[in-house]
Amino acid sequence: MDIQQFTTHACGVLVSAPNGYPAFVPEPAPREVDLPETCLAALDEASNQLGILQGIGRQIRNPDLLISPYMSREAVLSSRIEGTQTTMSDVYAADLGQDSVQSFRSACASSAHSTGSS
Repeated sequence: MDIQQFTTHACGVLVSAPNGYPAFVPEPAPREVDLPETCLAALDEASNQLGILQGIGRQIRNPDLLISPYMSREAVLSSRIEGTQTTMSDVYAADLGQDSVQSFRSACASSAHSTGSS
């Protein structure tokens, strides 16, 4: 972290963490926020749609079947932000407990090859 980038206009303060590194502590969020009417209408609509989604979700016997792929995709996207590279194949291999991602990829490739030759 470049502490020189923090100015007196920052919404918080820099403190020294127990390990000696600088840490940014933000100011508390305001208790009241003045939002334009269009923003309030959009928030109301979003809240309504989430309520509908929640109702639909209660009817699904196993919601993990829908949620799990999105969580896996989020993991892949997060890894890119963190500067590492992973693929959906890597995530699935880890979920399956494969000893190595390469063995998982080899199994997929040989399966695709045998299916294509039938």
